[in-house]
Amino acid sequence: MKELLIRNKTFFKYLLSYLLLLILPLAVMSYLIFKNIVVEMERQIVTSNMQMLTQVRNTLDKKLANLDRIAVELSLNPQLTPYQVSQSSYSQYQAYLELKKYANSDGFIYQLFLSMSKDPVIFSSAGNYSRDEFLNQAFTFSRSVQNQLAEALQSPAGRWVTPAPNVMINGTMNGTNAAKNFILIAYPLPPDKNYVYGTALFFVAESEIKAMIFDILADYGGTTVILNQQGELIASSREIDGDDLASIRNLSVMQPDHAGNTANLVYDNKAYIANIVHSGFNDWSYLTLVPKDKYLQEVLSIKRSVYEGIAIVMVAGILAAISFLLLNYVPIRKLRNILESNEASPSYGYKDDVSFIRHAILNVAQSNQELVDRIGQHKQYVRSHLLLMLLRGHIADEHEWRFLLKESDLHFTLPYFLVVIIAADPSKKALMEVPDPEIKWNRPGKLDIYRVEGLDDRKVVYILNIVSDTSHKSFIESGIAEIKSYMEAQSGLKLSAGVGNVYDSWHDISKSMVEASSALDYRLLRGGGRMIHYADIAESTPSNWQPYEKLQMMSVSIESGNVQQMEAILTEITETLSRQNIPLYMARYYCFEIINTLMKVVRDLNIRWEHLPGGIPDLTKLAQFETVEQLKANVYEIGINICQYTSRTIGNADRDLLEEIKAHIDSKFRDQNFNFSDMAEAIGMSSSYLSRYFRDKTGLTMMDYLTELRMKEVCEQLAHSDKLIKDVIHDAGYFDIASFNKKFKKLFGTSPSNYRKLRRIIRHES
Repeated sequence: MKELLIRNKTFFKYLLSYLLLLILPLAVMSYLIFKNIVVEMERQIVTSNMQMLTQVRNTLDKKLANLDRIAVELSLNPQLTPYQVSQSSYSQYQAYLELKKYANSDGFIYQLFLSMSKDPVIFSSAGNYSRDEFLNQAFTFSRSVQNQLAEALQSPAGRWVTPAPNVMINGTMNGTNAAKNFILIAYPLPPDKNYVYGTALFFVAESEIKAMIFDILADYGGTTVILNQQGELIASSREIDGDDLASIRNLSVMQPDHAGNTANLVYDNKAYIANIVHSGFNDWSYLTLVPKDKYLQEVLSIKRSVYEGIAIVMVAGILAAISFLLLNYVPIRKLRNILESNEASPSYGYKDDVSFIRHAILNVAQSNQELVDRIGQHKQYVRSHLLLMLLRGHIADEHEWRFLLKESDLHFTLPYFLVVIIAADPSKKALMEVPDPEIKWNRPGKLDIYRVEGLDDRKVVYILNIVSDTSHKSFIESGIAEIKSYMEAQSGLKLSAGVGNVYDSWHDISKSMVEASSALDYRLLRGGGRMIHYADIAESTPSNWQPYEKLQMMSVSIESGNVQQMEAILTEITETLSRQNIPLYMARYYCFEIINTLMKVVRDLNIRWEHLPGGIPDLTKLAQFETVEQLKANVYEIGINICQYTSRTIGNADRDLLEEIKAHIDSKFRDQNFNFSDMAEAIGMSSSYLSRYFRDKTGLTMMDYLTELRMKEVCEQLAHSDKLIKDVIHDAGYFDIASFNKKFKKLFGTSPSNYRKLRRIIRHES
């Protein structure tokens, strides 16, 4: 027995530690959960109710504030003054349209009414009523609400709010005998003024407010109530009788018994938690009543589930600890048995398994030193790994740096570093397949060059270790040029080189790598086949140059089929772009604006690609460019095809197109719904192209031509017909009479009515 304990001492020690690590945290966690779960759950439930109640209050305050705003706008609306609405049937129709617009602007409003104190007509967003018809026929109110409403419509004394239950609309509601509950809100017009000429009355469906509060206490079977400043019931999440409402009114003025606007009370022999929120906007009260037994039942259920889970975890953890320990200890026992069965293994004199195995492993390590030495001979792998880590900035400290230098047999004896990237313009050929040259690039004591493997195979990266950062610049450039020339000769490609800045610390090699990559990207502006230094890139404030005027000219030249002009403008744009001192992202943006100009011409002229002389072009080539010169060649190749097409087709149709535009406008100008977009769609070209084309051919805009036709029609009708002026204006295609009058007076110096009188005088005299 004693020998068994000695041999398995480690097993029992680990078992005891596993059990302690499992049981102690679970015991502490159980105590903390038991102590805090009830308090935390209560706090969360109360906080959640308060947040939802406050959210409802804020939402409703915003809705009511919007009604305040609409009331002010009604008082300022010139179409809704007592004088204006009494002028004619048309002015009353205008009032109806204005009220309908306000009512439709907010889904909270069921219906909007406007009553003038000295006018028997009540205007609304659904039609007009006489005062008696409104109070006794169109709507059926309770007697008390009817009296209050009649007083509010006749002599309002401020904002007035009252609930109106069981309101019948025209005797029925949606074809049934069901009644509808409303909240009535009235404002004097104008608000907050001594002189009042009318009343704005809003009908708000109680269901709109109920929808806001319905889900607040859905999980606890509680009640949510909203009362106005007079204690009248605005809305509740369930039906409330008179006795319940009286108790709730008393509760709404209670002082909460602790912070958070929460009160404990006993109502109908039942304990409740009441949350109370008051509105500073309109002094309304918002209350929730939650039965304590409902949420405590949930708290107890959760607590019981947590304890059961902890018990299950503890039992499972103990079983798992024993199982895993047995499972993990079997290999240790087997390993000792294997070592003991090996005749070459010495007897260490240890009965404890772990001690026995440790000494056996040390003996194996010492006897296999030859294997370690053989692994150390693979310096090339370590060398490549070190260079990659340098480029990526993954070497942590000086100690790791020295260790990797020693293991890789790299030296980096010179004090300065920079990175060079060589890439094709563009090519899918792998440059990494080009072997290192046989010529000697390194210059002992001045320049050491290291090629990095394992990156993008279409680029070749070199780390240069140099003796000086400035005095040997030409010497460094000649070395880079020698490498570039050799790579071009071997690959048969035109290559560009990006050169990073020189740094005096190996920590900054990754920074030089990023700079070299950025410099290489600038071949877009500098052109391919160059050596570009990051230090020469001027990422300064963008210049004021923009190509949009030239792009517009290029668009016109393509539309007219002028190949020579298109080529000259394209050349000017690309050459100017190459000379600009602008950020790379802006240069790329302008490049794609050139492509977009080409595509816009095709869209505006409704050209089908298969109709081009050269057939459907390869549009993917447009986006495949590394330099501005490549972009120019790609755009020109497709642009010349489009020019040939437009010169053959558009020129022959010029006169027909102009006549078609004029004929379309001549036939449609009397239509108030006429617009140029529909006309362009009917003709089969874009609206912007037609507008530009019409202006170029006639010197007028299409709107000028349309206005000229309509004004001629109006003048003709005013001079030779007896139609009402408003009918003449509408028949000529105008809808807004006020806007037309301003435009007419600006053109002719007089109003339409004076113009008619003058023409009749002239005709009579003649």
